[in-house]
Amino acid sequence: MMPFLTMDKVSYRLPHSARPLLHDVTLHMQAGERIGLVGRSGSGKSTLLNLLLALIPATQGEIDCLQQPVRPGPVRALRDYRRRVQYIPQNPATSLHPQMRVSELLHEPLRRLGDERDPQRRIADVLDQVGLSSHTAHQLAGQLSGGQAQRVAIARALILRPQFLLADEPVSSLDLPLREQITALFAQLAAETGMGMLMVSHDIRCVAALCPRMVVLEQGEIVEDRPTAQLLADPAHPVTRALLAAVPRLTASRRAS
Repeated sequence: MMPFLTMDKVSYRLPHSARPLLHDVTLHMQAGERIGLVGRSGSGKSTLLNLLLALIPATQGEIDCLQQPVRPGPVRALRDYRRRVQYIPQNPATSLHPQMRVSELLHEPLRRLGDERDPQRRIADVLDQVGLSSHTAHQLAGQLSGGQAQRVAIARALILRPQFLLADEPVSSLDLPLREQITALFAQLAAETGMGMLMVSHDIRCVAALCPRMVVLEQGEIVEDRPTAQLLADPAHPVTRALLAAVPRLTASRRAS
């Protein structure tokens, strides 16, 4: 079976920089796979996301999604990729205009990517999918609670029916009860839709609850790539042990199966 997404010896270096932000990163994902990408601040997580979003070009190496190269290009050329691969930002406030109604925010990606088949039905369906009332469609984004805003951000990604979600610290701005609710929602959506997910976080507990496989990034290099249960039981790298030490209440009952 061909991998859904491959990164082969990918590096990224800023012009005139002595050290690459990513170095020789190799990552293969199968369709429907859920991977957690964890690392400390500055480890290269955001750079890797930007490469996968085709916002910046790799300095070295190749990235392919469904056997198509992933690199920056004209909007029209990237339309199909943008439909299949969607992004959930760390802070919904960066993507939800406070004076726009939720229905407008959900319609926007359909219009932008030329996929406007039965938009009202799709808006109603996706709100239900993320556990929001149909009345939410009429609210302004600025009127939403933190949990509601995060669900709307997820709905914006889901409305295009993608095959792959890139989630950037999707619960870091929420308090603990809301974090648990949104993590449970991601798990439910993954089970129902079969979507692949790459969840980026410094919070190893959040990732472990959702992703059966975990990748640890440090100084632009992958230092661990193993099943989550194995990595939690026997972390091999000092950075992994440090990340685990930051969440001392993580127990076996919370590990991904």
